[in-house]
Amino acid sequence: MTTPVRRQYLGVKREHQDEILLFRMGDFYETFDDDARLLSRELEIALTSREFGKGQRVPLAGIPYHSLEASLARLIKKGYKVAICEQVSDPATSKGIVDREVVRVVTPGTVIEDTLLEQKANNYLAALVVEGDAAGLSWVDITTSEFATTQFDLSHLSVEMARLQPSELLVPDGQPDVDDLDIGDRTMLTPLAADAFHADWARETLLRHFGVASLESFGCEGQALAVRAAGAVIDYLEQTQRSAVGQINTLYTYSTADYMVLDAQTRRNLELYEGGRWGSDAVEWFHRSALRRERVVMLLEAVSDMERLVNRVRGHSATPRDLVGLANSLEAAPKIKVILCEDDDADKVEWLAERITDNGEVIELVRQSISDDPPLSVGDGNVIRKGFSPDLDEVRGASRNAQDYIARLEQKERERTGIKSLKVGYNRVFGYYIEISNSNLAQAPEDYVRRQTLVGGERFITPEMKEYESLILNAQDRIGEIEGALFRQVCQQVAGHAEQILSTARAIANIDVFASLAEVASRFGYVRPVLDEGDAVTIKQGRHPVVERMLPAGDFVANDAALASGGEQLIILTGPNMAGKSTYIRQVAVIVLMAQIGSFVPADSARVGVCDRIFTRVGLQDDLAMGQSTFMVEMVETAAILNHATPRSLIVLDEIGRGTSTYDGLAIARAVAEHLHNNPRLGCKTLFATHYHELTQLADILPRAFNYNVVVSEDKGQVVFLRNIAPGGADRSYGVHVARLAGMPASVVNRAWDVLAELEDDSRVNRSSPRRRRGSPQPQQMPLLTFTSPVVDELLALDVASMTPLDAINKLYELQERAREE
Repeated sequence: MTTPVRRQYLGVKREHQDEILLFRMGDFYETFDDDARLLSRELEIALTSREFGKGQRVPLAGIPYHSLEASLARLIKKGYKVAICEQVSDPATSKGIVDREVVRVVTPGTVIEDTLLEQKANNYLAALVVEGDAAGLSWVDITTSEFATTQFDLSHLSVEMARLQPSELLVPDGQPDVDDLDIGDRTMLTPLAADAFHADWARETLLRHFGVASLESFGCEGQALAVRAAGAVIDYLEQTQRSAVGQINTLYTYSTADYMVLDAQTRRNLELYEGGRWGSDAVEWFHRSALRRERVVMLLEAVSDMERLVNRVRGHSATPRDLVGLANSLEAAPKIKVILCEDDDADKVEWLAERITDNGEVIELVRQSISDDPPLSVGDGNVIRKGFSPDLDEVRGASRNAQDYIARLEQKERERTGIKSLKVGYNRVFGYYIEISNSNLAQAPEDYVRRQTLVGGERFITPEMKEYESLILNAQDRIGEIEGALFRQVCQQVAGHAEQILSTARAIANIDVFASLAEVASRFGYVRPVLDEGDAVTIKQGRHPVVERMLPAGDFVANDAALASGGEQLIILTGPNMAGKSTYIRQVAVIVLMAQIGSFVPADSARVGVCDRIFTRVGLQDDLAMGQSTFMVEMVETAAILNHATPRSLIVLDEIGRGTSTYDGLAIARAVAEHLHNNPRLGCKTLFATHYHELTQLADILPRAFNYNVVVSEDKGQVVFLRNIAPGGADRSYGVHVARLAGMPASVVNRAWDVLAELEDDSRVNRSSPRRRRGSPQPQQMPLLTFTSPVVDELLALDVASMTPLDAINKLYELQERAREE
């Protein structure tokens, strides 16, 4: 017959068949049946069994409650979902079995534990719904309560997914072609019943959650796909994270068209590690005074991640140290506000100061209630500060008196009995005791009551001692109960101020960004750029912010840049490898990006017309897992650029076509350049670095194409790369020079010079021949060896397989002599 606990477990498990169910039983989380086998295998713990009724023995594996976070981390990393079933009634007062219920389901997108989170990155749960060529995407970070939704053309999905990199993506079960969507390989897919994404259900879910009659105030009324995705997120959290979903009190609707878009390859190529007017003004304000910037930075050092701290408080998962960290952070905020408001030019940062709210009540509450250096957990009596609760102080006093009695008891009893070796001790099984050796048992007083017999003596207790023991143990339990209740009360009061705390937290985060950008600008000599709605980018003496830091001071060579859709639209940049082409084109892109986020830039001056996207195609990479060669990856990325760029985009291309043969590569490179110039949908600002110096001819044909090259100094065969960008095209690639500088053996370098001379001679002959007519045979790849000889013909005609070694040596000697004569 099945036991009541077994029936209780099976009932809960039926509701959570897709998750590992951790079933709390005392100090352990137990798993049974298939879950136990899985847990034993994945966590490498013992698999045992337990009897639940006569003849019913089931597999069992469990983990101690204090190791829950470590176990969760391993299971979530392996892609499992875990349902945590807690005891929700007191075992001491429960009649029958303890009440249990699932309090949360932990998935990659819903973890809140610090040990499972990356502290300097968001952890997003996202939902996606696709209909035709359009998509709705919503995402939330439950540790910070950020909740947003958007709707866009499906072609933009890969870019937005690469930007967010959600840990978990909710999709409608059975949504067609979901496997074909480019969502990245770091995201776990979680199919949901299609009803969760139904338009009416999703809208009602959002209205009910926010307690509103319309979604107009959130900006998504009428955006059906955005609403469906957002509704699915809330529905999922209501099922898995009941405490966290209540912390989400607003929804932000955005459009990808409002921001500069950076796809994954551009972020990689520009080596970004994962603004506007107000941002630049605020950076300038911090930049103008080193003293006030230093004062703010010193105060920021005391500030923790307030958004996550306050959400742990609201989610009932905060520790005493979290409250102290929150109070320390909030204490720094008004001091920062004073600095923002004290100068005559405070209007530049007034909007930031206004967002720093008065949190004095929260600070005072935490300081009065929580000790300065509390333990990590509640219950040992050292969390709540003395004087905060008279009841707790009274119980502590009684416990302390009893402990003092026990502490003095040993000396008192030694004096009373005359037994100098008498000891007073404690263990968890028998409690407090008086221990006397066998040789002194005759001196034991009559009021001693035997408690335990040992090999070398006896242990006793007295009625008075028993009374104090009971007082101590009861007091410790009572202290834990009172302290726990007080801590929960304090957290509840702090949670009531969550919105104003979050306002302060977001303002402080902005201040941190602006102060950091200003510090970098001051330290490295950056200037404030001018942003406008024009189509030009003009940079004077620009520098690469990373490369210049890697070189000795003053060694980096600064360069100008001028691009305009209606003027110098297509820059053909030629020059040898290692001369600095890649650095130059990257630095232009980075300066444009820095300007648009509100940062100062590494240049003498810069004027930037706002770009909607920056595209890059740089470097050789393959994708062997997808069966794509380096050249295929290059072509796929280039195709994506040509298909998605607009007239307001900035494109950076480095060595297009080098992954294939010379003629193929040159043909593709030229066709791409012409398309960027001639296509009326494009006409976007483009930096086109190439080792095909033949492309310099485009400047004579295309009106908005201009040649620039990296200046090289050559003297008696020695080459010096000057790193200067100058008008005009290069007519040589200097590849052999680079091979020599790289340490290539001299014999290889010398042979390369000979082959290069032969190829250049043949090329000049080919250029002097009549131009090939359309429809005539295509030119073939030029062979490295182009000469013929009777000796070679005879060598090729030899039947080597039928020759003896001696015949082969003699024939080889004969051919060698004839070759010398020729």
